[in-house]
Amino acid sequence: MLLEQLRERIPDYARDLRLNLAAVLTPQGATGLSDSQLWMTALAASIAARAA
Repeated sequence: MLLEQLRERIPDYARDLRLNLAAVLTPQGATGLSDSQLWMTALAASIAARAA
């Protein structure tokens, strides 16, 4: 599933999450990070969210 498809599935009450995904996990939002660094950021965030 592409990131854009995932963002479209996020409901309106989680609008902040939708915006943050674009700000953090896209090359335009996270300038200077490589693709692998972006995916590692996503992985680390998902692990941290599950542990909380």
